Amino acid sequence: MSPIRPLTFLRLKKLWPHARKKGHEIGDIWRVGYYRKRDGLKCIWLVDKDGVYARTADPEWVVDKFEVIKTSDEKSLYGQNRPPIGPLIFKKPASPLVVGDSKKTTKAKPSIPWRNRSPHGWWIGSYIERFEFNDEKRDNPKRRCLAHENTMLLKAKNRDEAYRKLIKLGSGKEFECVDNASGKRGFWRFEGPSLLLPIYDELEHGAELLWTVHRNRPVHAIQSRVRTKNNLPVFDDSE
Repeated sequence: MSPIRPLTFLRLKKLWPHARKKGHEIGDIWRVGYYRKRDGLKCIWLVDKDGVYARTADPEWVVDKFEVIKTSDEKSLYGQNRPPIGPLIFKKPASPLVVGDSKKTTKAKPSIPWRNRSPHGWWIGSYIERFEFNDEKRDNPKRRCLAHENTMLLKAKNRDEAYRKLIKLGSGKEFECVDNASGKRGFWRFEGPSLLLPIYDELEHGAELLWTVHRNRPVHAIQSRVRTKNNLPVFDDSE
């Protein structure tokens, strides 16, 4: 494999573990920096949008995680007599497209940001269903109830299709039944969706599905969330 030329523009297409926690996102633009003789041509320096040599990687890793959007014709691999790579300067977006005459105009539909797209067509969705007795006092929103929040994997081309599939799955689970404890009749009611997020990684061992950010929390509070093996629900075999 020939070395990727310095100043080649790359677009991030696949996140590595914990990348998002460090501020990286699919669609981010990076550049290939100048090589260093002590590292060799198998060590690629990746330059972030601020012009910082942020991390190193081997060529196979770069090909797996990035797509080339602009190939450089830079002749110098090591940057002899070349100015430092500066921060990226993004051009101001063009004015919205206007269609028609001056009386009736239509703005171009804004593009969907990368964070709301799924590169591989997989989504995580949750919906809430609630059990309701037939004789409940429905005018009392403070009444107690039993509810489930169900989370599932969805295959869809875009967020709108994923949303439709989530609603279809949830609304199709409504049914009447008898409560075993009281013997009273009731039914499971579909309340609506509670979560819909894209999965950025390919579905494979170690793929990141969900994450939670805990900001400005006491250290002991974070540590208290850790569970020993036997305290994890999957190891609880009690009836």
